[in-house]
Amino acid sequence: MQGPQSSHPGDELLRSLNEAQRQAVLHFEGPALVVAGAGSGKTRTVVHRVAYLIAKRGVFPSEILAVTFTNKAALEMRERLKRMVKGAGELWVSTFHSAALRILRVYGERVGLKPGFVVYDEDDQTALIKEVLKELGLAARPGPLKALLDRAKNRGEAPESLLPELPEYYAGLSRGKLLDVVKRYEEALRAQGALDFGDILLYALRLLKEDQEVLKRVRRRARFIHVDEYQDTNPVQYRFTRLLAGEEANLMAVGDPDQGIYSFRAADIKNILEFTRDFPGAKVYRLEENYRSTEAILRFANALIVNNALRLEKTLRPVKPGGEPVRLYRARDARDEARFVAEEILRLGPPFDRVAVLYRTNAQSRLLEQALASRGVPARVVGGVGFS
Repeated sequence: MQGPQSSHPGDELLRSLNEAQRQAVLHFEGPALVVAGAGSGKTRTVVHRVAYLIAKRGVFPSEILAVTFTNKAALEMRERLKRMVKGAGELWVSTFHSAALRILRVYGERVGLKPGFVVYDEDDQTALIKEVLKELGLAARPGPLKALLDRAKNRGEAPESLLPELPEYYAGLSRGKLLDVVKRYEEALRAQGALDFGDILLYALRLLKEDQEVLKRVRRRARFIHVDEYQDTNPVQYRFTRLLAGEEANLMAVGDPDQGIYSFRAADIKNILEFTRDFPGAKVYRLEENYRSTEAILRFANALIVNNALRLEKTLRPVKPGGEPVRLYRARDARDEARFVAEEILRLGPPFDRVAVLYRTNAQSRLLEQALASRGVPARVVGGVGFS
């Protein structure tokens, strides 16, 4: 049985790829891990692999699921595939939560959800926590309580199981009062026919575990699965992926443990490190050619990364030769740091819109803005509110 044909011949899909990318794209059935270093063209590889499945392997677009970590990445992947293959509109490209929510919108009544159930966003969640605190006559900050709930649900654990990790008083509440708040919060959510963000995957996981008929239907819809940024999956996302993959395990996980940054959101680096143990016989493909950075930067980066205790072997190789040597400036304080950055930008010269300055906390932007303004360098704060 043949699926829709590509608007480009299959050979054309392979021609623009390097050898490692090509081998990953040619992978057909069974589990595969693509260890993709920064700037190595992992998104390109995934997109071409999906297109190749449709064009040359006879897979229908309606049998493919691709999971990304952001809605923006999902939109970009969909748009790229639309330009490459016919029938791309039938592809299932989404985030974990969007995929789980789609399942619940169809089958949610089987786990007690009412039709048209609502999903609380962060503001709704914070407002409900405040209501619960007021109802119980307690004074506490909602932020830490929300963080506790989110962390527990990302790990797939009951909030009370995290109590041993907390100080005796958390957010100004004793452990007993903390449990009262958590219990009342969950009761209020259910009474309002609502889920919070963390509930979405938990309910979908429960549904797929308890209802074999639904699981079979969803597996038919997700016969070939791709998961991007696999190193950043949390325990619930991991279990959701394994359940969908099933025994057939046509799963391609793409990621790099050297780029794991979401442990504060319960991401577990072991998910990618132990992939070949979880899926015996899995093929491993390494994308090591870097198209983004110069040789000097990669030499410096490789020397640092090799010291990571938990990693999969990989050495990035530059496509771009040469480059300025990496320099380290040790600032005396935050003001000296801002001065150095401003003077380096002046040294580069205009146009200044080709320069970006990244900082870890919003509080750092004030000194940077002042240093740039005093030297006549125009600047705009992106994704935040400037002080000037």
